[in-house]
Amino acid sequence: MNKSFLANLLLLLSINIVIKPVFIFGIDRNVQNLVGEHDYGLYFTFLTFTMIMQVLGDAGLQNYNNQQISSGNVSFSNFFPSVMAAKLLVSILYVLLVMGGGYLLGYQADYNLLMWVMLGQLLSGILLLLRTNVSGSGHYRTDSIFSAIDRLLMIAFCGYYLWSQVRQSDFTILLFAKLQLISYSIAILIVLGWIIFKLPTTDVRIKHIATIPILKKSFPYAIVVLLMIIYSRSDIILLKNMLEDGSKEAGIYAAGYRLLDAMNMVGFLAGSLLLPMFARLMNDKKQTEELFILSLKILLLFTVIVAVTVISFRTQIMQLLYVNATEYWGNVLGLLMVSFVSMTLSYVSGTYLTASGKVRHLIGSFLVAIIINLVLNLILIPRNKVEGVAVASAVTQLFILIVQMNKSMKYAGIRISKDYLVKFGVFLFMFLAISLLAGKILTINWYYQLIITPIFGLLLAWLFKILPEELLNVVNGRKFLNRHFHQN
Repeated sequence: MNKSFLANLLLLLSINIVIKPVFIFGIDRNVQNLVGEHDYGLYFTFLTFTMIMQVLGDAGLQNYNNQQISSGNVSFSNFFPSVMAAKLLVSILYVLLVMGGGYLLGYQADYNLLMWVMLGQLLSGILLLLRTNVSGSGHYRTDSIFSAIDRLLMIAFCGYYLWSQVRQSDFTILLFAKLQLISYSIAILIVLGWIIFKLPTTDVRIKHIATIPILKKSFPYAIVVLLMIIYSRSDIILLKNMLEDGSKEAGIYAAGYRLLDAMNMVGFLAGSLLLPMFARLMNDKKQTEELFILSLKILLLFTVIVAVTVISFRTQIMQLLYVNATEYWGNVLGLLMVSFVSMTLSYVSGTYLTASGKVRHLIGSFLVAIIINLVLNLILIPRNKVEGVAVASAVTQLFILIVQMNKSMKYAGIRISKDYLVKFGVFLFMFLAISLLAGKILTINWYYQLIITPIFGLLLAWLFKILPEELLNVVNGRKFLNRHFHQN
């Protein structure tokens, strides 16, 4: 299973490293530069608001469906109709909540934009739910391809406007939201078509729909995801409503968060693979432990190297990407990199707890995280604006990582060797010290230093022998890759 995880993770990365960065930096970044911080900040606020409401529009069905299909507890043909019926029911609730919540928060002047963003998030949830049937059935390679379809369509649609001298003036933030809706619609049709032709849909029993029991069992998953969204995303809504220039500050936060989102792609993709794999291995303690430790070591090394590199050149990176960027923007990005490490590592522990059905044990911890985040934001936003939001996020994400790792390792009976922890600690100290000093001592262009720094980090990790042996085997073994890329 470790080999399958590495092979499929590399395939996922190969697909998404080509497509998602093009979307983030070629499309999403250009949209913000074109429409300005205020309009993009308004869109980002609405996106955050609808994402919070979308948790109720999913009701935990996505994670619950993936866990049930992967573990073999249910058959697809019997389970699929009930899950989709439940999705339809909660989607109606989602629309009503967004419309009502938008009215209460005073979004009436921009209701049109809010509605398009809401519908886009609704279709995004349906797409993700459909894809859980693909990955849950063991078709990891196919799901890897499906993971990039909506972004590929957005690149084509938005690129037509953004990269054209004639049509660029027609582009608005409202059009951006509409194109997202179209992209999700097409992607849904493609995934649904694959499900109809490849999975046993001929045996689907429409008459045996059990919507309410499904929702009851998925409810704990919904509560956990809702709490996660609140402590990680509600700060944007606070930022907009607590400051006179809140939309502009939200736009600055969105600029830094865009980079965090791009780098967090590895953790997100690893988590999407780990959930069905952990569910299948739950009765094999040895393989579960091996997969847990392997994924943790890979993501830990990746996040540290990336975070240190970005922190070292945070202002230069922001000024390269955004026309209005200042050192203030760079400081926000540097603080977000602390959150990045915790967020990415949480995918390992979080997916294990989800796959093992122990999500209820996290609810209390997430409630504490919300209180921590809220108190910090109320104190820091008036004084430090968006930098305060970034600090609050870093503290909250670190708290959640500690709690999740403690619970997951306790339940799985996993221990990481002290020898590895000591080696990694020394590596981290040396890499951080040398990287920060090199930026002040070396006279070469910062572009070259940006390239050299992560390469140096990998070499240092190799010298300290903290590169996972399985990863080295994958890099060196072409036969291994060819064999596993042809397996689902």
